[in-house]
Amino acid sequence: MPRSEWERSPGPFTAADRVVRVDFCFGGEGWRQLLDLLVKASPELNHPCAPPSPENAAELAAAGRFVPCTPAERIIAAAEEQARLLLSARKADPKAVPGNPANYRAAIRRLVQALKPFVSGSIDAKTTEIADWGAIEAALIKRDAELTAIKRPTPYQRRELQHNCGLIADATKEHARSAGVELSEDTVLSFVHAAIYLADIELPDPKHHLDRLRKLVFG
Repeated sequence: MPRSEWERSPGPFTAADRVVRVDFCFGGEGWRQLLDLLVKASPELNHPCAPPSPENAAELAAAGRFVPCTPAERIIAAAEEQARLLLSARKADPKAVPGNPANYRAAIRRLVQALKPFVSGSIDAKTTEIADWGAIEAALIKRDAELTAIKRPTPYQRRELQHNCGLIADATKEHARSAGVELSEDTVLSFVHAAIYLADIELPDPKHHLDRLRKLVFG
């Protein structure tokens, strides 16, 4: 990623009411593939569990979504929702600049520059009295110095993908544990990779880059 992308001020972001939500689903074949993966790891995941709350069931029905009745189905539904959110975020305004320390420093430097006339007393006395401009400038300069010590994050889409993969992994383990099942890390990793692959989102190939995939999913 060009250095300039890390030195622009953050934003503007697409307004929440204008973000187009992608209507993604795994489809019948995708559901079967993920269900087979989970049931092969633990048949108990395909046993009926407590039904969802009436409010949750009504919400799913209103949205035309399948109401999950087993731990495996709940795991798949959770993964489907995360894939949907990830795809929706990627369709948002591509010009939006995500926040990161370098972006914040760029915004701070611009603000410090804009404050120069206020700090130097080049404006009228009444405006000068509105705030302690010198203290504001000093606080911004201090914060700028603090941000230089923060490690530059990975590119935004990778951080976003890592976040969603982590949520899928957490939901997989949580729903499995609700059925008294402790899934192995390898099973969770295989499930996350399969779910994201079905959403046509690129992930490290586990056959050649297993360590990279493991780091992406589990941090």
